[in-house]
Amino acid sequence: MGLVTLAAAPALASELDRVTPAFQFSERHSTTVRAAPDRVYRAIRDVTASEILFFRSLTWLRRLGRPGPESVLNAPADQTLLEVATRTTFLALVDGPRELVVGTVVIAPPNTARPSTPAEFVALSTRAGYALATMNFATHPRADGTCTVSTETRV
Repeated sequence: MGLVTLAAAPALASELDRVTPAFQFSERHSTTVRAAPDRVYRAIRDVTASEILFFRSLTWLRRLGRPGPESVLNAPADQTLLEVATRTTFLALVDGPRELVVGTVVIAPPNTARPSTPAEFVALSTRAGYALATMNFATHPRADGTCTVSTETRV
């Protein structure tokens, strides 16, 4: 009788995997948070620039002190970063219940319209002349009542 090797079951695909299955660059970070996943998810959606230590200072440095238009790099202190991002340069692709995915067009042919729906955004991934960036925030419940929160950026 031969040796049987059992492969580990593949992890369930994330919404980010569905939206951006092919990419040239990615960066991932995660940490454990002592809170329920729904509370962490709500915090991700509701956080403002003024609530993140050094956020405004670091984005000011990134802009080299230049004022510039409203964007994630120049966010009003009293509005959520998600609101600012999706109103300016990002498109909400997936929202909930445990994962938030946003995307933006980094490079596009001249005089092309920005996508206005998730389907339009995903369709651009197979067209020449486009570079897309996507980012997710996901919560993963743990048996001890805490959760792991992760973020990944893909280009």
